[in-house]
Parts: sequence; structure tokens; C-alpha cells
Amino acid sequence: MNWQLYKKGITVVLLLFLFSCKEKVYTPKVIYESPKREEVKPKDTSEVLVADLPIHFANTDVLLHPVGKIRSYSGKLTTYESGAYSYTITNLGDTEITGYLDNLLVQKITQDTLVPLLPEKKMITSITFLRKHFEKTQKPFLLMALYDQDTNKDQLINTNDIKAMYLSEIDGEKLTKISPDQMEWIDWNYQESLQRIYFRCVADTDQNGKFEKSDKVHYFYVDLKADLWEAKEYFPVGN
Repeated sequence: MNWQLYKKGITVVLLLFLFSCKEKVYTPKVIYESPKREEVKPKDTSEVLVADLPIHFANTDVLLHPVGKIRSYSGKLTTYESGAYSYTITNLGDTEITGYLDNLLVQKITQDTLVPLLPEKKMITSITFLRKHFEKTQKPFLLMALYDQDTNKDQLINTNDIKAMYLSEIDGEKLTKISPDQMEWIDWNYQESLQRIYFRCVADTDQNGKFEKSDKVHYFYVDLKADLWEAKEYFPVGN
């Protein structure tokens, strides 16, 4: 046996193994096969559910109470995924609420009752008050980015799943998902002249669990004047 060739062969195999170990492991956003066994994750007792003080958008008749979690580390409370010592769970702009929220409670200013906007567990990351539409029509609507399904089958609903887009009246009525299932919402804008929301989504065309530039982008609009909010696809770059 040629020991020199044998040792060189072993060295090449080891180098290939080491290089393969250094490749980045990608966690897919979508798992298409159902899990064989359901596992119940233990409750995280380090998390505490809190509500921010109510938010009021001018000239509307409701108060909005954001609800989210803070985490406890070594006896200290921190906002969800922020690492800052604070009881505040949201950031507030002129027309937008952002954060990692479990729900949004709605309170009519003539009542003390708090009503959850979402009927079941989801994660909200942004809530936009469509002020231009309100000033034009006096109809107050909310546009929300949230995660509503465990698309990667890890028994959690969080930012590792597919981002969806919802519309609602400010009091929680007409809550409607407008982005298609299994498509990741990209961005949106409001066209005042038509009273429409335009938005884009990307579909996992090759079903590899990733959203990549090679996947197909879809274009939609929703007519806010309609009684039933329905996303209609249009084709600015063809089919």
C-alpha cells in the first residue's frame, strides 16, 4: 500500500468534512410536511404579560391597549427581544404602533369594556392607522402586519414564520386577512385618489422553504370603499 497516497487521501476527506461543517444552517420559514408528532412546549414562566397605557388617535372614538410580554432575566424585567430594562412594549409614531404584541384591546371611549381585536393567538409587529383615508372618508381603519400561523412547524408563532397583512375597522369590526396564505407580505402603500391599499407578496415558488429573489412576486390591491375587503391581483410585469 502506498502510505503517502493513503495519508493524502485521509487529509482531503478531513478538510472536506471541516469545510462542510462551517456552512451556515438555514432555518426555513415554511415546512410543507406535517410533523409526525405534536410536542407541547413548556410554559415560559420568565415571561410576564403586560399592557401599555392606552393610545388614542385624534378624532376617533376608541382607545387602543397594546398587550405583549416582557421577560425576566436574573430578577430584572426586559421588553420582549429588546434587552432594555423597561415596561414599555411598543413604539408609537404619528400613525403607527410597533412592537411584538400578543393582542390589541379595544375600548370605546363611552365604555370601560376592553375587547380583544384578535380572536386567537397571533403576533402583531405593526399597526398603522390609515389617517389619510380617515381624513377623506371619516372611516377609521387599521392595517396590521402580523404572524398568524406556525408555518415552520416549530410549535411557536413568531417572526420565523410567514408575515401576513390584515385590515380592520379601528374598533375591531371587519377584521380581514388580505394577504394570501403561504405568501410573505413585502410592502404596501395607500392611493388616496382611488381609496385603495396596494401591496406586494412573494410566493415560495420552488417550495424550498425560503423566500429568494428567484421566487415570484405577486401584486394586489384592496378597495377600501367595498363592503367586502378582497385582495385583487394585478399584473404590472405580466403573468
